Amino acid sequence: MTTGNNKPVIALVSNIYAKTDNVLNVDFPVTDDAGDVVNVSIEDNPSFVKLQTQGGSNYRIVVDAHIDHIGWYTVTLKATDQKGAVAVKTVGISVSDKNTRSVYVNYGSVTKTAPAPWNNFLGQRTANSTLANLKDETNTATPFSVTMVSSWSGVSDLGHITGNNSGVSDGAGPKTIRISGLDDTKKYNIVFMASQNEGTNATVEYASGTVKDTLNARYNTNQTANLNGLASVAGQITVVATRVSGGTTNILNGLVIEEYDPSLVILNPVNMYAETFDKS
Repeated sequence: MTTGNNKPVIALVSNIYAKTDNVLNVDFPVTDDAGDVVNVSIEDNPSFVKLQTQGGSNYRIVVDAHIDHIGWYTVTLKATDQKGAVAVKTVGISVSDKNTRSVYVNYGSVTKTAPAPWNNFLGQRTANSTLANLKDETNTATPFSVTMVSSWSGVSDLGHITGNNSGVSDGAGPKTIRISGLDDTKKYNIVFMASQNEGTNATVEYASGTVKDTLNARYNTNQTANLNGLASVAGQITVVATRVSGGTTNILNGLVIEEYDPSLVILNPVNMYAETFDKS
């Protein structure tokens, strides 16, 4: 009896999580029917991601990332045997700053789920709704939680399409957000993202104590409001978002919690961009 040729099997996880300046080795096997000869290759890999042969059916992904490589990447592994059978595996690679632990929270319509490392907090937010046990950028569960103390009556799908264009919205008064489960011996940066692809003034001031920043979501694609160097009290940080400067609506697409050691005086700059000021 003659049977058909089976495809190789690539036994590798779907997501790899790396930190800057720390070489990460991820070993995995590629198997096939006895006697088959398999060739394994990698495609679309950035320069800091390499595929190594370890002998036999064993392989290794090496991630040697640095500060310039922070972000999310997708690579493709392909295994082909001599009979023409092909197996393809898509793998996501996340690179994050070695000096911080970051948690990402995505807001928006219930159909606008964002992939890891985002924690999805979708739909209209009722008062005191909470998303707990948030996962960080390495897919590790944390004690962090986010509570929308104030209700958000609407959901907007009018954000610029840089990925996920949705968020929660409300035209009423100030909105209070409480972040809990924090470590009082650490420091925190809280980053707010808001985008609205139309001309309504959506200027909002985010404030935690005396630390404040302002963001207009109108036509915004690259700016954030940043509350830096915050210290939690009894494991909590509270932020109030208030419409200012004639703003008529409050938009929130996402927030990021960055935790770091107070001994770090200056963190690595990320998400920097330049704009021309004038023609001179």
